Amino acid sequence: MPRRNYNRSRKYKYTPVGYVDNEPVVHENEESGSNQKGFNLLDTGVVIAVLTALGYFIAYAYQKGYWKYYGVTQEFLRQISLANVLISISALGFALIFFFVNYQNMKITVPDSDNPLRQIIKKIFLPLFFLVIGIILLIPNSLIHFEPRHLLYTAFIILIISYVIPIFTQWDVKGYKNKVIKHFEKHEEEGMTAENIIFALKYFPSAKYAFLIVIFIICFFISLAWGYKTAGDKEEYLLFKFKQQDYLVIDNNGDNFIVAPVDLKKKEIKKQFQLIEAKSELSKPLVFEHVKINGGVKVKEQKEY
Repeated sequence: MPRRNYNRSRKYKYTPVGYVDNEPVVHENEESGSNQKGFNLLDTGVVIAVLTALGYFIAYAYQKGYWKYYGVTQEFLRQISLANVLISISALGFALIFFFVNYQNMKITVPDSDNPLRQIIKKIFLPLFFLVIGIILLIPNSLIHFEPRHLLYTAFIILIISYVIPIFTQWDVKGYKNKVIKHFEKHEEEGMTAENIIFALKYFPSAKYAFLIVIFIICFFISLAWGYKTAGDKEEYLLFKFKQQDYLVIDNNGDNFIVAPVDLKKKEIKKQFQLIEAKSELSKPLVFEHVKINGGVKVKEQKEY
Protein backbone atom coordinates (compact mmCIF):
# COMPACT_ATOMS: atom_id res chain seq x y z
CA MET A 1 0.00 0.00 0.00
CA PRO A 2 1.62 3.31 -1.05
CA ARG A 3 2.55 5.62 1.73
CA ARG A 4 1.24 9.16 1.60
CA ASN A 5 3.79 11.94 1.81
CA TYR A 6 2.81 14.48 4.43
CA ASN A 7 4.45 17.87 4.67
CA ARG A 8 6.09 17.67 8.06
CA SER A 9 7.13 21.33 7.88
CA ARG A 10 3.50 22.54 7.90
CA LYS A 11 2.87 24.97 10.70
CA TYR A 12 -0.37 24.42 12.49
CA LYS A 13 -2.08 27.37 14.06
CA TYR A 14 -3.08 27.09 17.65
CA THR A 15 -4.77 29.28 20.17
CA PRO A 16 -2.92 29.68 23.45
CA VAL A 17 -5.03 29.32 26.57
CA GLY A 18 -4.32 31.14 29.79
CA TYR A 19 -5.92 30.72 33.16
CA VAL A 20 -7.13 33.45 35.42
CA ASP A 21 -8.84 32.50 38.68
CA ASN A 22 -8.95 28.88 37.50
CA GLU A 23 -11.11 29.84 34.50
CA PRO A 24 -9.90 29.34 30.93
CA VAL A 25 -9.41 32.52 28.92
CA VAL A 26 -8.98 32.29 25.14
CA HIS A 27 -6.60 34.86 23.64
CA GLU A 28 -7.81 36.00 20.21
CA ASN A 29 -5.19 36.62 17.52
CA GLU A 30 -5.67 39.03 14.66
CA GLU A 31 -6.84 36.46 12.13
CA SER A 32 -9.43 34.84 14.36
CA GLY A 33 -10.69 38.22 15.49
CA SER A 34 -11.14 39.42 11.92
CA ASN A 35 -13.26 36.39 11.02
CA GLN A 36 -15.77 36.91 13.80
CA LYS A 37 -19.02 38.67 13.04
CA GLY A 38 -20.00 41.58 15.22
CA PHE A 39 -23.43 42.99 15.87
CA ASN A 40 -24.80 44.16 12.55
CA LEU A 41 -27.06 47.21 12.74
CA LEU A 42 -28.28 46.52 9.20
CA ASP A 43 -30.28 43.51 10.36
CA THR A 44 -32.06 45.60 12.97
CA GLY A 45 -32.70 48.33 10.43
CA VAL A 46 -34.17 45.83 7.97
CA VAL A 47 -36.47 44.41 10.65
CA ILE A 48 -37.69 47.89 11.62
CA ALA A 49 -38.23 48.82 7.96
CA VAL A 50 -40.17 45.61 7.28
CA LEU A 51 -42.35 46.08 10.36
CA THR A 52 -43.05 49.70 9.39
CA ALA A 53 -44.00 48.72 5.84
CA LEU A 54 -46.13 45.86 7.18
CA GLY A 55 -47.88 48.25 9.55
CA TYR A 56 -48.86 50.67 6.77
CA PHE A 57 -49.83 47.72 4.58
CA ILE A 58 -52.10 46.29 7.28
CA ALA A 59 -53.64 49.70 8.01
CA TYR A 60 -54.34 50.24 4.30
CA ALA A 61 -55.91 46.78 3.95
CA TYR A 62 -58.08 47.32 7.04
CA GLN A 63 -59.25 50.72 5.79
CA LYS A 64 -59.93 49.29 2.36
CA GLY A 65 -62.00 46.44 3.82
CA TYR A 66 -63.90 48.82 6.10
CA TRP A 67 -64.84 51.09 3.20
CA LYS A 68 -65.57 48.15 0.91
CA TYR A 69 -68.59 47.23 3.01
CA TYR A 70 -70.15 50.67 2.44
CA GLY A 71 -68.97 50.94 -1.16
CA VAL A 72 -66.58 53.83 -0.52
CA THR A 73 -63.84 53.90 -3.15
CA GLN A 74 -60.19 54.34 -2.26
CA GLU A 75 -60.09 57.77 -3.93
CA PHE A 76 -61.24 59.13 -0.56
CA LEU A 77 -58.16 57.70 1.11
CA ARG A 78 -55.73 60.59 1.37
CA GLN A 79 -53.57 59.55 4.28
CA ILE A 80 -53.00 56.78 6.81
CA SER A 81 -52.31 58.12 10.27
CA LEU A 82 -49.63 56.66 12.52
CA ALA A 83 -52.30 55.87 15.11
CA ASN A 84 -54.12 53.60 12.63
CA VAL A 85 -50.85 51.84 11.88
CA LEU A 86 -50.13 51.17 15.55
CA ILE A 87 -53.72 50.07 16.22
CA SER A 88 -53.70 47.73 13.20
CA ILE A 89 -50.40 46.09 14.17
CA SER A 90 -51.47 45.76 17.81
CA ALA A 91 -54.86 44.28 16.93
CA LEU A 92 -53.45 41.78 14.45
CA GLY A 93 -50.57 40.83 16.75
CA PHE A 94 -52.91 40.37 19.71
CA ALA A 95 -55.27 38.23 17.64
CA LEU A 96 -52.45 35.97 16.40
CA ILE A 97 -50.99 35.61 19.90
CA PHE A 98 -54.45 34.84 21.29
CA PHE A 99 -55.03 32.08 18.74
CA PHE A 100 -51.51 30.69 19.17
CA VAL A 101 -51.77 30.53 22.97
CA ASN A 102 -55.18 28.86 22.85
CA TYR A 103 -53.95 26.43 20.22
CA GLN A 104 -50.95 25.46 22.36
CA ASN A 105 -53.13 25.08 25.45
CA MET A 106 -55.52 22.88 23.51
CA LYS A 107 -52.61 20.70 22.35
CA ILE A 108 -51.47 20.25 25.94
CA THR A 109 -54.87 18.88 26.91
CA VAL A 110 -54.49 16.11 24.33
CA PRO A 111 -52.18 13.43 25.79
CA ASP A 112 -49.20 12.28 23.76
CA SER A 113 -49.64 8.82 22.34
CA ASP A 114 -48.18 6.61 19.64
CA ASN A 115 -51.69 5.63 18.62
CA PRO A 116 -52.18 7.10 15.11
CA LEU A 117 -55.90 7.55 15.74
CA ARG A 118 -55.15 9.91 18.65
CA GLN A 119 -52.49 11.71 16.66
CA ILE A 120 -55.15 12.70 14.13
CA ILE A 121 -56.83 14.82 16.78
CA LYS A 122 -53.60 16.60 17.68
CA LYS A 123 -52.00 16.99 14.26
CA ILE A 124 -54.98 17.32 11.90
CA PHE A 125 -58.16 18.12 13.80
CA LEU A 126 -56.87 20.95 16.03
CA PRO A 127 -55.11 22.94 13.24
CA LEU A 128 -58.14 22.66 10.95
CA PHE A 129 -60.52 23.51 13.80
CA PHE A 130 -58.68 26.72 14.73
CA LEU A 131 -58.30 27.67 11.07
CA VAL A 132 -62.04 27.34 10.42
CA ILE A 133 -62.93 29.22 13.62
CA GLY A 134 -60.59 32.04 12.60
CA ILE A 135 -62.27 32.27 9.18
CA ILE A 136 -65.74 32.27 10.76
CA LEU A 137 -64.77 35.10 13.11
CA LEU A 138 -63.83 37.23 10.08
CA ILE A 139 -67.36 37.00 8.62
CA PRO A 140 -69.83 39.76 9.60
CA ASN A 141 -72.70 38.75 11.84
CA SER A 142 -75.14 40.12 9.27
CA LEU A 143 -74.09 37.33 6.89
CA ILE A 144 -73.62 34.47 9.37
CA HIS A 145 -75.01 34.56 12.89
CA PHE A 146 -72.65 32.24 14.77
CA GLU A 147 -74.08 30.61 17.91
CA PRO A 148 -72.42 28.29 20.46
CA ARG A 149 -74.30 25.25 19.17
CA HIS A 150 -72.82 25.89 15.73
CA LEU A 151 -69.42 25.29 17.31
CA LEU A 152 -70.34 21.69 18.05
CA TYR A 153 -71.58 21.14 14.49
CA THR A 154 -68.39 22.65 13.11
CA ALA A 155 -66.17 20.51 15.36
CA PHE A 156 -68.06 17.34 14.39
CA ILE A 157 -67.72 18.02 10.66
CA ILE A 158 -64.02 18.85 10.96
CA LEU A 159 -63.46 15.70 13.03
CA ILE A 160 -64.98 13.55 10.30
CA ILE A 161 -62.90 15.30 7.63
CA SER A 162 -59.74 14.78 9.72
CA TYR A 163 -60.24 11.01 9.75
CA VAL A 164 -61.07 10.91 6.04
CA ILE A 165 -58.00 12.91 4.86
CA PRO A 166 -55.46 10.04 5.29
CA ILE A 167 -57.68 7.77 3.19
CA PHE A 168 -57.42 10.04 0.15
CA THR A 169 -53.79 11.06 0.60
CA GLN A 170 -52.58 7.43 0.94
CA TRP A 171 -55.14 5.55 -1.12
CA ASP A 172 -52.71 2.82 -2.24
CA VAL A 173 -51.57 1.89 1.28
CA LYS A 174 -53.40 -1.05 2.85
CA GLY A 175 -54.92 -0.73 6.30
CA TYR A 176 -56.28 2.46 7.81
CA LYS A 177 -53.61 2.75 10.52
CA ASN A 178 -50.90 2.27 7.90
CA LYS A 179 -52.49 5.05 5.86
CA VAL A 180 -52.39 7.37 8.86
CA ILE A 181 -48.75 6.55 9.66
CA LYS A 182 -47.74 7.03 6.03
CA HIS A 183 -49.65 10.32 5.88
CA PHE A 184 -47.80 11.70 8.91
CA GLU A 185 -44.42 10.50 7.61
CA LYS A 186 -44.97 12.26 4.30
CA HIS A 187 -46.20 15.39 6.06
CA GLU A 188 -43.09 15.56 8.26
CA GLU A 189 -40.85 15.19 5.20
CA GLU A 190 -42.62 17.46 2.70
CA GLY A 191 -45.34 19.32 4.64
CA MET A 192 -45.44 22.83 6.06
CA THR A 193 -44.00 21.94 9.45
CA ALA A 194 -42.05 24.32 11.66
CA GLU A 195 -38.86 22.30 11.17
CA ASN A 196 -39.14 22.39 7.38
CA ILE A 197 -39.83 26.12 7.36
CA ILE A 198 -36.85 26.86 9.62
CA PHE A 199 -34.61 24.63 7.48
CA ALA A 200 -35.70 26.39 4.27
CA LEU A 201 -35.18 29.85 5.77
CA LYS A 202 -31.73 28.87 6.99
CA TYR A 203 -30.33 27.20 3.88
CA PHE A 204 -32.29 28.70 0.99
CA PRO A 205 -32.02 32.51 0.61
CA SER A 206 -34.92 32.64 -1.86
CA ALA A 207 -37.18 31.08 0.78
CA LYS A 208 -36.75 34.18 2.95
CA TYR A 209 -38.22 36.44 0.28
CA ALA A 210 -40.99 33.96 -0.47
CA PHE A 211 -41.81 33.69 3.22
CA LEU A 212 -41.92 37.48 3.53
CA ILE A 213 -44.25 37.78 0.53
CA VAL A 214 -46.55 35.11 1.95
CA ILE A 215 -46.69 36.93 5.30
CA PHE A 216 -47.66 40.18 3.57
CA ILE A 217 -50.38 38.45 1.50
CA ILE A 218 -51.86 36.65 4.53
CA CYS A 219 -51.84 39.83 6.64
CA PHE A 220 -53.46 41.76 3.78
CA PHE A 221 -56.44 39.41 3.44
CA ILE A 222 -56.87 39.04 7.21
CA SER A 223 -56.87 42.83 7.67
CA LEU A 224 -59.18 43.29 4.68
CA ALA A 225 -61.69 40.78 6.08
CA TRP A 226 -61.41 42.23 9.58
CA GLY A 227 -62.15 45.75 8.31
CA TYR A 228 -65.15 44.46 6.35
CA LYS A 229 -66.46 42.64 9.43
CA THR A 230 -65.97 45.70 11.65
CA ALA A 231 -68.09 47.80 9.30
CA GLY A 232 -70.76 45.11 9.00
CA ASP A 233 -71.08 44.71 12.78
CA LYS A 234 -70.96 48.44 13.61
CA GLU A 235 -74.11 49.73 15.31
CA GLU A 236 -73.10 53.11 16.75
CA TYR A 237 -72.82 56.12 14.42
CA LEU A 238 -72.83 59.89 14.37
CA LEU A 239 -75.99 61.27 12.77
CA PHE A 240 -76.90 64.74 11.57
CA LYS A 241 -79.78 66.17 9.56
CA PHE A 242 -79.49 68.52 6.61
CA LYS A 243 -82.52 69.72 4.59
CA GLN A 244 -84.82 67.05 6.01
CA GLN A 245 -82.34 64.32 5.10
CA ASP A 246 -80.50 62.18 7.67
CA TYR A 247 -76.82 61.54 7.13
CA LEU A 248 -74.56 58.99 8.79
CA VAL A 249 -70.88 59.58 9.37
CA ILE A 250 -69.23 56.55 7.82
CA ASP A 251 -65.66 57.38 8.75
CA ASN A 252 -63.27 60.26 9.17
CA ASN A 253 -60.42 60.96 6.78
CA GLY A 254 -58.06 63.39 8.41
CA ASP A 255 -60.03 66.53 9.30
CA ASN A 256 -62.96 65.54 7.11
CA PHE A 257 -65.96 63.26 7.54
CA ILE A 258 -67.24 60.78 4.95
CA VAL A 259 -71.05 60.92 5.13
CA ALA A 260 -73.89 59.16 3.31
CA PRO A 261 -77.70 59.60 3.32
CA VAL A 262 -79.54 57.02 5.40
CA ASP A 263 -83.09 55.74 5.71
CA LEU A 264 -83.47 55.00 9.42
CA LYS A 265 -86.70 53.07 8.95
CA LYS A 266 -85.15 50.65 6.49
CA LYS A 267 -81.71 50.87 8.16
CA GLU A 268 -80.22 51.42 4.73
CA ILE A 269 -77.70 53.90 3.36
CA LYS A 270 -77.24 55.04 -0.21
CA LYS A 271 -73.98 55.01 -2.08
CA GLN A 272 -73.92 58.79 -2.33
CA PHE A 273 -70.90 59.80 -0.32
CA GLN A 274 -69.77 63.29 0.51
CA LEU A 275 -66.63 64.61 2.11
CA ILE A 276 -67.40 67.44 4.56
CA GLU A 277 -65.25 69.35 7.00
CA ALA A 278 -65.51 68.44 10.63
CA LYS A 279 -65.56 72.13 11.60
CA SER A 280 -68.82 74.04 11.82
CA GLU A 281 -69.58 77.75 12.14
CA LEU A 282 -71.45 79.17 15.12
CA SER A 283 -73.99 80.83 12.83
CA LYS A 284 -74.57 77.57 10.96
CA PRO A 285 -73.74 74.81 13.40
CA LEU A 286 -73.54 71.22 12.26
CA VAL A 287 -75.16 69.24 15.08
CA PHE A 288 -74.20 65.57 15.41
CA GLU A 289 -76.23 63.02 17.29
CA HIS A 290 -74.91 59.73 18.60
CA VAL A 291 -77.28 56.93 17.58
CA LYS A 292 -77.31 53.16 17.86
CA ILE A 293 -78.79 51.12 15.02
CA ASN A 294 -79.45 47.57 16.18
CA GLY A 295 -78.17 45.05 13.66
CA GLY A 296 -76.11 47.67 11.82
CA VAL A 297 -76.97 49.21 8.47
CA LYS A 298 -77.28 47.76 4.99
CA VAL A 299 -76.05 49.34 1.80
CA LYS A 300 -78.51 50.01 -0.96
CA GLU A 301 -77.23 48.94 -4.33
CA GLN A 302 -77.31 51.60 -6.99
CA LYS A 303 -78.73 51.11 -10.44
CA GLU A 304 -76.32 50.18 -13.19
CA TYR A 305 -76.37 52.18 -16.40
